[in-house]
Amino acid sequence: MTANQDFLHSILLSSVERTVPLGAKIKILTIESLSASQDSDKFNEDVRKQKYATNQTNQLLGLHPYQVTYQLDNREYSFEFMLKGYSDKGVDAELLPAVLKQSHLQLSKPLSHYLWGKEFGPSAWREINFYDLQTTYPLLTQYTPRYFGHYQNSGGTNIVLVQEYLTNTLLLNEVADITVWTHNIILTAITGIAAIHSCSYENPALLMDPKWKSTQNTLEEMTGSIELWNKLAEFIRLTYPNLVSEKDYQFHLKIINTLSQWYSESLKLPHALIQNDFNPRNICFRQKHEELTLCAYDWERTEVNLPQHDLAEFLIFTLSDKLSNEQIMKFIDHHRLTLEQRAQKTIDKEQWEYGLGLSLFDLHINRIPFLLLFNNVFVSQFALRLFANLKRLLALNLA
Repeated sequence: MTANQDFLHSILLSSVERTVPLGAKIKILTIESLSASQDSDKFNEDVRKQKYATNQTNQLLGLHPYQVTYQLDNREYSFEFMLKGYSDKGVDAELLPAVLKQSHLQLSKPLSHYLWGKEFGPSAWREINFYDLQTTYPLLTQYTPRYFGHYQNSGGTNIVLVQEYLTNTLLLNEVADITVWTHNIILTAITGIAAIHSCSYENPALLMDPKWKSTQNTLEEMTGSIELWNKLAEFIRLTYPNLVSEKDYQFHLKIINTLSQWYSESLKLPHALIQNDFNPRNICFRQKHEELTLCAYDWERTEVNLPQHDLAEFLIFTLSDKLSNEQIMKFIDHHRLTLEQRAQKTIDKEQWEYGLGLSLFDLHINRIPFLLLFNNVFVSQFALRLFANLKRLLALNLA
């Protein structure tokens, strides 16, 4: 076998051993590569192709599902795994500069100087550290993929996570069709993410751990990226004139100019570990009998932040014209009440809504312009509706 094949065989053997009784002797019979799940939107597929296009090192990068057939006590069994491979440099190391260049967006300093250098640097360890929490907080296994550990090649340049291969799920990567996101489906997703948040909400022993504390964006990091925020605001105004009006642009600039004030306020509110990418591209639903349960995957952006940030992003992606503002406020309160019950902590309603409003400001200067920037290179079926939903939520005047 080549070094890469040997590494793959070692990973899958060790992963199978984690599914059987300790000390059991197994023999691998076959390893079959499976087809990765298809994205409902070509945007994800195009971005992933670009991410891994420069892989000339024969590393195991990206998503690779396998079915392993093995022998135990003279009987044959099979198990399906999803391998997720990272480079030690991070898969976005070359992608982001390329997108900026193609969009003619020039910055005065290297990307590493800005917040994106932190957010989109090597991210394997964020995801590994999150999945490791399944041991301490078994509740997480109900709402995230089962995790079988991580492995590194001999040079430490290739890191591979192993988790369950998600099959027989509903709404996997379903981002293009807004009609599937009904009132009850949205409530189910919010119930799940609130349960996940409850494990870390106002949990100083966890949130103050250096490996997590370092993921929290400081005021200095946010204000130090004002050039980037202003460039993005100008970019989406000029690139999408039919979407972003002059009034929208001036409001966008106002949020940037008052960043020190409102972000300082957000740092005073209760925090949790959040997915920081909670949207239909990274979730699905397990079905048991007639009951659906959220399964959220891709935790490479995990950070300490307001739990309302995940909710705000999710609503931006899933709201349709059929959902009223009254229903939106019920979604917001459902998150609060579920988290309150799960974490056994009293959460003030007015403060919770204020925190959601501040999260919308954060998403307005960073995440949504980022997605519109990418849409300029990798055209999607969903990016343009996000700005309209963001405006709708901002109009609730929660902050």
